[in-house]
Amino acid sequence: MVHMVEETRYWPRLGLRVTKKLALEAAERMSGQSSFYDDEVEEFVMTDNHANDAVSEVERLFDAPDESDEVADAKHTVILKSMQLHKQRRTKIKEFRKHINETFVFEDAEEYVQELVESGYTPEKANAEYKVEKKRRKDAEVNRLWDEWFDAEVIKLQKEYGTYKEPFQEDDEEDDVIDV
Repeated sequence: MVHMVEETRYWPRLGLRVTKKLALEAAERMSGQSSFYDDEVEEFVMTDNHANDAVSEVERLFDAPDESDEVADAKHTVILKSMQLHKQRRTKIKEFRKHINETFVFEDAEEYVQELVESGYTPEKANAEYKVEKKRRKDAEVNRLWDEWFDAEVIKLQKEYGTYKEPFQEDDEEDDVIDV
């Protein structure tokens, strides 16, 4: 089986090697005004960015031969593949939302509404507030599931490309005790 390797170029604007498809997608999002701190003049300088300028830059980058010494190292590869994973967000969120809608239970719903009524809400207002809170909790759970899935996928990529590092673990507090 032959694996086709997509052509990449080092794009200084992003500071990493990119495929043309990825660069064009990024270029489409590069419109608007922004500012950056210019060390030489010691002040913020406004820039006006147009997506067409960035698209033209990408076209010139890929029309020219690849003369960059920058190589797609493992860290950059993981970043690029993580960006590709992120494209699954919409599909995954829909999948997680369906799951949550089928399984979510607002454990303390009656107590929640009762506390609102006791604090001065009308029963109608308390029920409306309950619906808002229920949606907020479901949304938070959907986001938690997305973050958990995405983080696990990125860790898999990091392990596959040899860039994974164990998260920092605090030593046991016993080790920090000084006997006097």
